[in-house]
Amino acid sequence: MTIAELHGKLNPERPQGVSERMEDLLTSDVFGTMKYAGWDNGFIDWIKKAEAAPVSPTAPPISSLFVNSVVSQVYYKFWPLLSNGREPDLALLVMVEGRDYLLIVVEAKYFSGTSDWEDEEWGEQHDLTGSQLADQVLGLYKMSEKELFQWFEIEEKGQKQLQNHEMTKIHLFITMNSVLPVLDYEKALMKMKGAWPVYSYWLSWNSLSECIQKHLDQRIIGQKELIQDLYLLLEKKGLVPFSGFTMSPVELSVDDASFWIESYWAFKHPDLPEYQSFLSTFYRQRG
Repeated sequence: MTIAELHGKLNPERPQGVSERMEDLLTSDVFGTMKYAGWDNGFIDWIKKAEAAPVSPTAPPISSLFVNSVVSQVYYKFWPLLSNGREPDLALLVMVEGRDYLLIVVEAKYFSGTSDWEDEEWGEQHDLTGSQLADQVLGLYKMSEKELFQWFEIEEKGQKQLQNHEMTKIHLFITMNSVLPVLDYEKALMKMKGAWPVYSYWLSWNSLSECIQKHLDQRIIGQKELIQDLYLLLEKKGLVPFSGFTMSPVELSVDDASFWIESYWAFKHPDLPEYQSFLSTFYRQRG
């Protein structure tokens, strides 16, 4: 919450409305906890659950980018600005020992949909397609190392270390869907000219709670409370894995019930007066 407020995301006068303020707050709560409690408390495991986006070329399994490696450091940039003017919710610079470093640009949604618009002439003038996903992916693709260093305020020593490794760019779309939101990607593909330029993945908020659950009993004071509070928040918001429906067995009202026996349904019919026709009532009143 503190991070969202520091970036002015909780201002009630923001034109985007309540729904976007809520998703900014959720982003702040989740990734703020990741920043202060540590990425190794189930958060990297959660990211590894991401599914490849339905685009071409298809990205490899995201877990393959972490195989036989240890994450040594994660840098955070909340609500960075791309050169084309699009503002993702988060950028993560993940340092993986013995491998190329990962730049993960995150677009997070809660209740609202993607911020798309239709104005091709204006879009061409500003190097935008009108699709939020497509614009972010293209902006990430064109991003230079210089911009990266500015985002994360990396000093000269750190810059030299990074220059010894390649950068793998990743776009990560997070929603509360239980299945991959294919339609959002189809709309983005319609705006994309040529092949999809960076690895792209989708992740559900609903899969986070089970990843941090096993870290609830840790002994480090402070980290433990942060993880517990986040877990409770996810439960309160209903952002938990779908466990299916629970149905109670039907209890028959008689031993040998069948569909054709009324008592099978255990309905009690209302007490109705004896049926009398209109004519019988008419003649009785005259007599």
